Amino acid sequence: RAQCLDFRIGFVDRVQELSAKMEMVLAAAEEVRRSPNFLKALDCTLALGNYLNGTSNKGAAWGFKLDSLGKLGGTKTGDNSSTLLHYMAKLLEKDDIAAKLTSEMADLEGAARTVWKDETSDLSALKASLKQVETQVKLDKIEAFTKSMGAFAQGSAKQMEQLVAEQAEADENCKELKKLFGEDAKTEPEDVFSTLHNFVLTFQKAHKYNREQELRKK
Repeated sequence: RAQCLDFRIGFVDRVQELSAKMEMVLAAAEEVRRSPNFLKALDCTLALGNYLNGTSNKGAAWGFKLDSLGKLGGTKTGDNSSTLLHYMAKLLEKDDIAAKLTSEMADLEGAARTVWKDETSDLSALKASLKQVETQVKLDKIEAFTKSMGAFAQGSAKQMEQLVAEQAEADENCKELKKLFGEDAKTEPEDVFSTLHNFVLTFQKAHKYNREQELRKK
């Protein structure tokens, strides 16, 4: 009974915390897939990569991997004065893509910090604890306890169903995102989001550096 009461006290907070993280991961996955300016950045990355590899505009599209985004900053221009990332930022400067990426993919940072296996594990533990409460209600002989805890268990079961549905939807969207970029199915969602978030940050820095250089010339 004491364990049931402890579980009841912390149940709402645990559900809200898990739900917030599920929603954030789902939002991040959808933001990446729907961001028109991220698509422009990807198109530019592919075009530059294909040009450097001496292929057509379409030839290397199927070979694109997310880790290519992280290599842009380390690829020097012919005169070693800049990087491919800075050149790309300059090409896309007129569309102000650097600023738009942040607003269009606002949940990237939070999703990158969310360890999906841990959240899934916490959800399973929460479900198991609720099951124990339901079992205790069936076995207990104290009417006041069974009535009160039974009502809690019934209401909590509905919240749990909603939470499980949120987790399933977020998980499916993460799988679709990995498939979109040709990533291994075993890749953790937070790794994908971290790569994307780091690209946005470095792209913004490259854009800022370009602007500062232009101001110095003036």
